[in-house]
Parts: sequence; C-alpha cells; structure tokens
Amino acid sequence: MGALATWPANAPPTVLNYIEQPGRGAIVIYQAQSSLIYCIVGPAVKEGPEPQEFITDDGSLGIALGVRDGSQWLPGPILLEIARSTDRNGGYIDAAGRVSERVARVVLDDGAGHQSTARLAGGTFVVFSDGRTNPGAGVLISYDSSGAEIDRRPANDQPEGHCYTDPAGKLVNPTSNYRFELAYRSNQGRCDPAEPWSRRNSTAPTPQ
Repeated sequence: MGALATWPANAPPTVLNYIEQPGRGAIVIYQAQSSLIYCIVGPAVKEGPEPQEFITDDGSLGIALGVRDGSQWLPGPILLEIARSTDRNGGYIDAAGRVSERVARVVLDDGAGHQSTARLAGGTFVVFSDGRTNPGAGVLISYDSSGAEIDRRPANDQPEGHCYTDPAGKLVNPTSNYRFELAYRSNQGRCDPAEPWSRRNSTAPTPQ
C-alpha cells in the first residue's frame, strides 16, 4: 500500500508544493487520493528528459506532465520524478520530485558556481536552475538538518550504478527507470536500503 493511502476518499486534488518565476513559468505538485500529479508550465523547450512533454504548434509554451503513485519507499534520500531542460541534459533545468524525512535542504548546482535552493513541502521538492547548465553538469545535492551533504545525483536523470531495495528485498524503482534495473541486475540484488517516504505536511506552501 502506498504512502498516500490515508488521503480522504473523493477529496479533490490540492496543491502540495509549487514554485513560479517570471520568464520561467511554474512547477506545481498536486496531491490526489492515490497519486501525485506533477505539472511544469513554461516557455517552449527544444527537448527534455521526460516523455510527457508537449510543445504547442506556435512554439510559445511547453508543458511537462507526470503522474506518480506516491510509493512508500524512495531510492535514496531524494527521487527526481519529473524534469525538463532547454537543451539535451543542460541549459535551464526545471525539476521536481520527493525527499525522505532526513532531507532538510536541496540545491540544484549548475557546476559553474551557481546554486538554486529548492522549495520543500509535504515530502516533495521543486526547483528552477539559477542559470544555464552545461550538458551533464546539473546536480541535485541533498543536506540533512545539520548541514551535512547526504546525497548528490544528476539533475535530469537517475544516478548510474546505484540500486535500492525495501526491507523485503524488492527493488525500489517508482519511475521505472532502466538505470535502477541495470544496477540491480549488475549488483545481483545487493543494493543500498531504500528510504521511507511520507507526506509530512498536508498544507500547501504559503505564497512568497
């Protein structure tokens, strides 16, 4: 049973987390009864890592959509669930996903000295890159409450060579990403322990 099982039956979706920025658009995460709904709306982009990306005919607007089941376990302290970029693996990056309870801060580092701090709410994160990133240079860095770095992974894909399993030994792969599958087979099921996820705060973040 997923971590969203306690959501009231027939309750309408509500905003769990969001961020908006002039010229960049907005990222919104909606909470539904059995899923999280991710939406990125902004200027059209050339291409992005998510298959759920659409660009209008006139090239003026880009939309990325994703629906995730809000699984009880995460592959590590952070899980990227939707992202898009203005260039392949680089450019301006928009990203969103979930974090475990031990994550107190997430930043998107462009690899050139610029960092953008993600907004955390309800066990989720949303972030726009502060500027353009070089191909493959964008990194999501997670910190605990003491300020210690606990995780570092690509800002537009899942990490390579890592896999995570729940207490029953089952591979945790909420986004069905091939990298986790390959690492699981390569490591013969010897993986790091997955981290539990919960919707810690049910209230939407206060507008800034």
